[in-house]
Amino acid sequence: MNNITTLPERLEMCATRAGGKRALATLSGISESQFYRYLGDASGIPADSLTAIANATQVDLGWLVSGQGTPEGPLPRDPRPPFRPQLLAEISQKLEIAVLEYEQRITPLQRGHILTFIYEALRHEEFKHNHITDINKINFNALLDYLSVAPTEDTIRIHQQAMQVLEYGQPLVTSQHPKAFWQQWVNAITAGYQQYYSGVTGQTYYQNLGLTLNQPRKDRLNALAQRWYAYKDQHQGQIQVLDLGCGHGGELAYLVKHFPWLSVKGIENSRSALNLIKTYEKAEKIPAGLVSQGTLTLLPYPNASFDFAYCHFTMHQLPYIPEQDVGIVESFGEIARVLKLGGEVSVTSPLFTHTRYCMYNNNITKEKLQEAIKQVTNLEMISWQETSGGRANLEFDTIPQNNFSAVLRKTKSAG
Repeated sequence: MNNITTLPERLEMCATRAGGKRALATLSGISESQFYRYLGDASGIPADSLTAIANATQVDLGWLVSGQGTPEGPLPRDPRPPFRPQLLAEISQKLEIAVLEYEQRITPLQRGHILTFIYEALRHEEFKHNHITDINKINFNALLDYLSVAPTEDTIRIHQQAMQVLEYGQPLVTSQHPKAFWQQWVNAITAGYQQYYSGVTGQTYYQNLGLTLNQPRKDRLNALAQRWYAYKDQHQGQIQVLDLGCGHGGELAYLVKHFPWLSVKGIENSRSALNLIKTYEKAEKIPAGLVSQGTLTLLPYPNASFDFAYCHFTMHQLPYIPEQDVGIVESFGEIARVLKLGGEVSVTSPLFTHTRYCMYNNNITKEKLQEAIKQVTNLEMISWQETSGGRANLEFDTIPQNNFSAVLRKTKSAG
């Protein structure tokens, strides 16, 4: 320690503690190129950059600035996974082919940012969860769609830092309020999925589905309708139902056809799905005016508009961040706002083995759901059921998995 006399040497030590220069750049919110400049000429490092580096590596700021005393503080727990060059080479090869085929322009710098993020996300799954992804099964064009709305270094770093904080216990180092950082991350995820489902992959997916539902989807809707029918005598007129993430409108069309005592609406954020719905409306396969553009966190309806709502295989695209009213918590707040008192929302989602970051999927557990509901205050969980059997994880791969279905009830009005 006595041999470390210069600031560049202390910066090198901080990089070692963080798991490398790139890791330190990610954790501290400083670009990698800027960090290398600091190593060459440390005379002009801003105070906030020094503070960010000290916080990211848990060293004493006074020691970092002056060299006096000791670094103190423990090494960051759960250091980043060791570098695996073979994985990076495999991803790079597949990504290069995808970039050549991709319809939008991806600059070499953007490609580098995307490559780094995909590698770190998949390496995390290997290291932390012993989940080995078959690179050959990844649709890299779909990933490019998802990440094409966030090709800048700053936005990719938000994705990286969120993973480091949530999975490795690293401190959140940001110059903005924590909620603003997490909201930026949620916005990036939402925009990524909108672009994915609006691109060629999403368009093909919706067209192939058509309006004919498979039997499991019919069974799920029939069970919901049976539950809603039990409340029919308590309502004047039609029961108001909202489909949260209705896709191309297949489930809406089924409900309209088979349950005329329902008045159904839907929200969707995919441009491809919304355009396909317009086609179905012109062909009179779906009544006009049922679907509005919206997201789970911004519903385009007045307060207390619906008796019931359902959200099938969409909620997993939002994160749960403890003590932050963004993501799932914000979505539940919006759902509670548009539900009438005593209204219910049915949530069905995959039970993933772990959270995935490459194209974000949240492993929603019963405990996570209960914690999120506590932050909303006017919803309560009245049932939770787990079902076995496989389902296509449409955003990434086909993986046999279990699902859960939960019913939440609005217990009181807001305020």
